[in-house]
Amino acid sequence: SGEKINFSKLELKNVSFSYEYNKNVLEKINFKINKNETIGIYSRSGSGKSTFLDLLSGLILPTEGNIIINDKDELTYLNLVNFQKTIGYISQNNYLLNDSIKKNITFGLEENEIDYGRLEQVIELSKLKSLVDSKENNLNFQIGDNGKNLSGGQRQRIIIARSIYKESQILLLDEPTNSLDANTEIEIMDYIKDQFYKKKTLIICSHNWELLKFCDRVYTIKDKKLTQIINN
Repeated sequence: SGEKINFSKLELKNVSFSYEYNKNVLEKINFKINKNETIGIYSRSGSGKSTFLDLLSGLILPTEGNIIINDKDELTYLNLVNFQKTIGYISQNNYLLNDSIKKNITFGLEENEIDYGRLEQVIELSKLKSLVDSKENNLNFQIGDNGKNLSGGQRQRIIIARSIYKESQILLLDEPTNSLDANTEIEIMDYIKDQFYKKKTLIICSHNWELLKFCDRVYTIKDKKLTQIINN
């Protein structure tokens, strides 16, 4: 059924995953996150972090174990699409369309489906107003090939704006500030804290320890296992 999921809790129970027979990338992972909690994943690349995020976002299903939504529904091929509607995925690899700011934020919507009041609000929230106002075509300003005529910070803000517009309940942030200089990195993280902390469910992956200090709990992935390293 196409019912919208109102997210309250996600739980991984004894989840293992392997891309090829008998070679687990992750083993017996147990993990819980409740609505409006902020969880950090401190990791260097190649540690199974991408696989963990792919499991959390329903891009892949466990080889063993279960993922349970809201204490009752197991995540399967049947409810996958509905579950994915609750998720906004923000990484440095998010793609920007060679199109207007408006189309990049409302991603995939036709002109007559766009809620302009909401769009204005999102632009305000994402601190994109000065960018929009500075351009002659405002919302119709064309973003060059994958954002090459924007700064790194502006590019990331548009990607975040896209998730807010979509009303994502869970935000997965995978190295959201990776390609940014130190000042912009702090600015974007402060913005994320300010807008979303305790208001949305956040899972933030970073190899920068400083960026995760505000999280409710921080885990690391080591030897195929998920280990908690901080509990605020």
